[in-house]
Amino acid sequence: MGIIYIYMEGIIYYIDCGNKDYYVGSTTIGLRIRTNKHRSKMKQYPNRKLYKTLIERSLPIELIEYKKVIYHSKKQLRFYEEQARKTLKATINEIKCFQTPDQRKEQKRLYMKEYHKRKKLEKENKENNIS
Repeated sequence: MGIIYIYMEGIIYYIDCGNKDYYVGSTTIGLRIRTNKHRSKMKQYPNRKLYKTLIERSLPIELIEYKKVIYHSKKQLRFYEEQARKTLKATINEIKCFQTPDQRKEQKRLYMKEYHKRKKLEKENKENNIS
């Protein structure tokens, strides 16, 4: 007996952040529900690049359907999302939508390097303000 694939439908969407800046995402739960999740995350993480950009530019979270896709794994959905990110030249996505394990490892290394640099600066600034 062969492999049985279950196909599902997903939506690749983008958020126009003005100034030709875009964020690309994907959802399997519908745009309305995903919009509400973004709104919740915006309150929780206002300093993330997407939310910070929208707040600074006074723009609403508006998900725009890019295309519907049929996929059989989350990995495949992320691959389609990454294709859209490249096509739209999405500058707001902080990381690639689809990465090989080596790319993911390198991304995490770079992220942690920046994280530690930022924390060190914050600590120094805090110490300088106390003195």
